[in-house]
Amino acid sequence: TLALEPATLHMAKFPNPPQTPVRDDRKPSVVDDAVRVLALQSRSGALLGTIVNFGIHVELAWDQNLLLTSDVAGYLRDGISNGIRDDGSLLKEGICRTTLWLTGNIGGLMTSGPGEWVEDPFSGERITEAGHGKAKAFGHGLAGAVIDQWNDGRFFKETEPDLEIRSQEIEFGITNWMLALATITGVVDSSPSFHLTWPFIRYKSEVAWLKIGQATLTAIPGELYPEIAVGGIENPEGADFAIDPIEVPPLRDALHGRVNLMVTSRTTPLATSFRRVNGTGKRPGSMAKAKKPTGKSFPLARKRGQRCIGTF
Repeated sequence: TLALEPATLHMAKFPNPPQTPVRDDRKPSVVDDAVRVLALQSRSGALLGTIVNFGIHVELAWDQNLLLTSDVAGYLRDGISNGIRDDGSLLKEGICRTTLWLTGNIGGLMTSGPGEWVEDPFSGERITEAGHGKAKAFGHGLAGAVIDQWNDGRFFKETEPDLEIRSQEIEFGITNWMLALATITGVVDSSPSFHLTWPFIRYKSEVAWLKIGQATLTAIPGELYPEIAVGGIENPEGADFAIDPIEVPPLRDALHGRVNLMVTSRTTPLATSFRRVNGTGKRPGSMAKAKKPTGKSFPLARKRGQRCIGTF
C-alpha cells in the first residue's frame, strides 16, 4: 500500500496532435478535441501521477474484437507511466507512477472509424484498418504528446490549490424496454429502483463539479454532445423539436479555470466518492437551481424540471 505524501499540482491543455484525428460521426460536426492533463509532483521532484482527459470512444479495435481491452486508454496509460514500447524496444521513456484516463465529451459520436487513418508516431505509418494496431498508434500518439509537454516544461504549476466541490443528484427513468429488461435481469449494473408509476424503472445519478486551484473537473452523467460544451448547436428543418437551442451559451464559456476537465461519468456519484476518500462524511455544496429541460431526453428528469447539466 502506498502512503499519502504532499504533492504539487501541475496542469496543461494543448491541441490534439495531428497524427490522432477524431471525427464526429453525426451532424453537426463539432469536436472538443483538446487534451487536458493534471499532474501531481512530489517534493523530491518525482512525478507521482497524471490524469488525462480526452474525448474519443475507446473502441478503435472495433466490432471484431473478442478481447477484454481498455483500447486507446490502455496504451496511453501504459505509455505515460511505463514508457512507450514496441516489440520490446523502448521508444520513449515514461514519466510517472500512475496514469488515469478520464473520457471527455464523446456524444454524437467521437471516433476514428474503419477506413480513417491514425498515424503511428514513430514509424509514420498511417493505419486505417480497425484493430489493436490502430488503437495502439492512437494511444501512443497521445501518450507521447503528454510526455513531451511535461519534459518541455509546458505545464502550469498551481500555487494556491483551494478546494471546492458541488453536486446535484438527479433521478432518471428508463423508457427503452430492451435496456429496462437488461437492467431487471442484471446485465446492466445500475442499482435501479422500481415504481408503480411510469417510468417503472429508475436510477439515480449526479452532476458534480470539483475545483482544485485553477483546475476544474465537471462530471456529467452520460456522453455529452461536444456542441453543448463548445458551441455549434443547430436546429435544422425536420428536427424532432422545432425550438431554439437552450443549451447556450456553451458550457465551457462558464468554466473559468485554466484547465477545465469535462468527464463522462456513470452512476457512482463523484461527491459520494470524494466523501469516502476524505472521510468527512459531509455533503458538499449544492449546485445552483437547474434550468428547465430541453424536452429531448429523459422523461422523468423532464417531469421534475431537472436537467442533466446545471448552471454553476
